[in-house]
Amino acid sequence: MSHDKKTSAEQQRSPVRPHTISIDNRKRAHLTGITKVMSATTSRISLDTTMGGLVIEGSDLSIGRYSDTEGTLGFEGNIAGLKYVKGPTSFVKKIFK
Repeated sequence: MSHDKKTSAEQQRSPVRPHTISIDNRKRAHLTGITKVMSATTSRISLDTTMGGLVIEGSDLSIGRYSDTEGTLGFEGNIAGLKYVKGPTSFVKKIFK
């Protein structure tokens, strides 16, 4: 048996999507590698990405495009900052402290 052959479980796993962020003048952004939108308000968008949890803060934030099948998200607003957190569980724990 060759060590180069993948098992059927490995073949069935979907490849990890790359995580990218493109921001245009702190007013518009496009992200890839999004696995879940945890919550969204006009001042905060909380996401789960292939690289961990991500919190985007600002004002007048509005999601324009989201595709859970493609793992992409586009939004507009006044972007004040982005912060990665260890994961969605860590983010939820911070909310309920």
